[in-house]
Amino acid sequence: MDKLEKEFTRLLDSQNINPKDLDYSILDHHIIMLTQLVKAINSGISVFDPESVILSDRKKTVLKLAYNGKLSKEISDQLKICINTANTHRQRILKKMNTNNTAEAIIFASRLGLMN
Repeated sequence: MDKLEKEFTRLLDSQNINPKDLDYSILDHHIIMLTQLVKAINSGISVFDPESVILSDRKKTVLKLAYNGKLSKEISDQLKICINTANTHRQRILKKMNTNNTAEAIIFASRLGLMN
């Protein structure tokens, strides 16, 4: 048993939680969130301060549309911009948020309170 597994087992025991009772889909979700937290900390982003991720109003709009399931083509049509511009906004959002894909950016933005 490695160190992480031992710590996890200790935490479960301290809360009187049987590992067989865990919902592993929720656990997977939390692992993803912790991974994002570590990436943010390592990149110098203060994850508790939404102001540390500064997005223009347009980028926030693009991110919110993506959150609502809109594809780049739909975003470009709605905002009356070129599809390449929509894609550029999306790529710059990923870079600013130090994420690898739109799903990660949306999760991260939600945690920072940017999706409200």
